[in-house]
Amino acid sequence: LSFEEIGSAALLSRAIAGVADGKAVFFNESGEGARQNPATYYRKTDGSPAKKLGDANWPKRSPDGSSVLAVSPASDALVILPVGPGEVHHLPLPGYSVSFPAWLPGARTVLFTGNQAGHGIRLYAMDLEGGKPRPLTPEGIAATFIVSPSGAFAAVVDAKHQVLLYPLAGGDPVVCPGIEPGEIPQDWSAEETWLYVMKRGILPGRVYRVNWQTGRRELWKEIMPPDPSGITVIARVAITPDGRSYAYSCLLYTSPSPRDR
Repeated sequence: LSFEEIGSAALLSRAIAGVADGKAVFFNESGEGARQNPATYYRKTDGSPAKKLGDANWPKRSPDGSSVLAVSPASDALVILPVGPGEVHHLPLPGYSVSFPAWLPGARTVLFTGNQAGHGIRLYAMDLEGGKPRPLTPEGIAATFIVSPSGAFAAVVDAKHQVLLYPLAGGDPVVCPGIEPGEIPQDWSAEETWLYVMKRGILPGRVYRVNWQTGRRELWKEIMPPDPSGITVIARVAITPDGRSYAYSCLLYTSPSPRDR
């Protein structure tokens, strides 16, 4: 299954409205395929056509699979897009430039990375019932992060390129042993023992799973498309909690300009 001109990594579905794990992907398209605004899509892996959910970036599936949380094209709001029938909800964030979103279990609270003018990126939490953004980390973290399945931790990369686990209920962050500089968290295992990590810029893409408590690391999978011609980067990997299914995006260079596959 592939989709030309996908702009960034797909989020592998874990329980979409009764569809089994690994049977659907969410992704955003940008560049020539999206014309002007980035677009969010849902697609089953049975080969059926992709369904556009709306103009937005970085979609994240809701806990019940009925919607996705994404970033507005102008990066000044969060957007909730229904997978089926339903209304689009906009959550304006004036004064913020939003980078990357995530749900917490229960779908009452969301997380996002972003920054205010003159400040660095940090991780925020916000209640959907009229809450204001609450900072969870210092400034200077990377834009992308991943939340553990229970919502207990967020794995972020700090300014020193260390992977830190922030307890979302409060407390000091924990440095994850066994993760090498440049490796970026991709996903969690179901029992929250293992973090899947990958370093961009290496072909084939090598995904390791690292026990964040002991530092033990194992090569989980090497990733490369069946036709590697023109592939320059494996950009992002999304993995189901049981580790049995995954989706990835890669940068495909075709003259005169590169595009994502």
